[in-house]
Amino acid sequence: GGFQGGGSTGSGGYYNNSYSTPFLNNHPTSGGGGINNPPNNNSIYINSETGENLPAINVNQYVKCFGNIPDNGATCSIKLLTDIPVNNDPSKFFDWSTGSPGHTFIQLTKSNGSQAVQQNIGFYPDQGWKTIITPSPVNGKFVDNAYHEFNASISMNLDPDKFQSTLTHIQYLSNFMRYDIANYNCTDFALEIFNYRRGGGNQLTIPMYDLPGNNAPNGTATPQGLYQKLKEMQSNNSADAPNITIPGVEGFAGASDGPCN
Repeated sequence: GGFQGGGSTGSGGYYNNSYSTPFLNNHPTSGGGGINNPPNNNSIYINSETGENLPAINVNQYVKCFGNIPDNGATCSIKLLTDIPVNNDPSKFFDWSTGSPGHTFIQLTKSNGSQAVQQNIGFYPDQGWKTIITPSPVNGKFVDNAYHEFNASISMNLDPDKFQSTLTHIQYLSNFMRYDIANYNCTDFALEIFNYRRGGGNQLTIPMYDLPGNNAPNGTATPQGLYQKLKEMQSNNSADAPNITIPGVEGFAGASDGPCN
C-alpha cells in the first residue's frame, strides 16, 4: 500500500540487514528530525505486504452496506491504521531489494442497537511491480484489508451526516484516483479520508520524507511518518491520545462485512 515493490518475503520472514537498505531523509518542510542509519549487524523480522495480490473490491457495494443501518441514534467512526514494514524498528521505511513495504488503511464502522457494519479499505496499485519501473501514476485499486496487521491507529467519531459525506467522498475518489508512489499512495488516501470531515484547525498532518528516485516537491507520506506522528501524540498526551492505540508489537484489524448488492 504505502510502497509496493517487486519481490516478496512471503507472509513474513527474515532478511539479513547486510542488504543495503535506503533510509529516507526527513523532508525539510516537515519539521521532523532526520532518520539515521542504525548499525548494520542484525537480522530483523519483517512482514510482507500481500494486499496488492488481492482482488479489487467494488467500493460502492462496500459503502452501500452502511445504508442498511438507520442514522437516527447511530454511532459512526473512522479509524486510521498504519502497518510499518519492520515491527521492531519503526525507523526502517522499506527495503527496495526485498519489496518490504508498509501500508496505511482505514476502518469504517456504523452501529445502531443490534445492527453493525464494519469495513476495512486500503488503496493499492493494481500491479505492484509497476511502481518500481516508473514513478508515474499507475492504475489503482481498493482492497478489503480485513484482519490486516497494524502497529498504530487513531479513531474518530463522526455524526451520521459527516460519516455519510465521508462515504460519498470515497465513492467520488474511486472514480478517477491513480496510484502514485511518491505523491498519492495508500497513506495519502487514508489521511485524506480521515481528515475529510475533521475540523479545519484539527487536521492530522504527518512528517513527509524524500523518497529515493522520486522528486515529490513536498515530500512523500509514509506509514512510518504516520506511526511517528501517532507515537508523538500519545507521548505528549494530546487531546487525541485516548483515541490512539499502539499495540506492544502488532495488532490486527477486525473483520469486514463485505459487499452489499
